[in-house]
Amino acid sequence: MKLLNLASNNSFWRGIDYHHEKRIISWNELEENCYQGKVKGSGGAVYYVMIDTEHPRKSVCNCPFAEGRRVVCKHMVALDLGIFPKKEQQMMDYIEEQNHMYEIEYEQEMQEREEEIREYVMRLSKEELRQLLIQRMIDDLYE
Repeated sequence: MKLLNLASNNSFWRGIDYHHEKRIISWNELEENCYQGKVKGSGGAVYYVMIDTEHPRKSVCNCPFAEGRRVVCKHMVALDLGIFPKKEQQMMDYIEEQNHMYEIEYEQEMQEREEEIREYVMRLSKEELRQLLIQRMIDDLYE
């Protein structure tokens, strides 16, 4: 999954689309961990792709986005998924797990922040509370 992890968000999702749209014309294994193939682009052009699953930065594509650059393009993603279709589900599972962890962390942060606010407010005197309330109401008038 090294190659998929290096793809930009846009290249990753467009590569999945290309895979689902069956834009891979052909592919073959050059050597262990190294594959070449042809992928049909959005304008009908055919791009020549070589992916190295062990060293993904060595992968190349002659599309305008990737040619001469060390980036992972949508054609490389599509070819990788065409050769290894199980990777898509693995990535989806990984993304779902990361989102779940983010939600848990966010909830924990919000609970901590709420507790800090409660503690702060409980330490204020009545006069301080009145002043803060008045200021907030005035601020709301101008927003």
